[in-house]
Amino acid sequence: MQKRLFMQAFYICLLNFVAAFVYCYMQFFPVPMFLITVAQLTWQGSNGGAVVVYLTMNKTIRTGVFELVCCGNLKPSHTSSIHCHTEKHTGPTANATVGVADAHD
Repeated sequence: MQKRLFMQAFYICLLNFVAAFVYCYMQFFPVPMFLITVAQLTWQGSNGGAVVVYLTMNKTIRTGVFELVCCGNLKPSHTSSIHCHTEKHTGPTANATVGVADAHD
């Protein structure tokens, strides 16, 4: 478990480091067009890459997202600690039904 957590943090930090390094390099040295493209892609990767790392490497987050998106209609092959249910509210909007994610340990 600790090794997987370390690898997730490593990949996310690596994305940020590469983007920062390329942009700092570009500030002091002339660069060809392909390096400008690489810099743009690494910047996008550093901003959105954490999502990909978490969804591919973290089983708990992947299962939770699956449950939230599908709201329990399709069951994955493993169990989850996040459950989706609907809850009726009382008050001025008593007829409204709202989906609520309920996390249990």
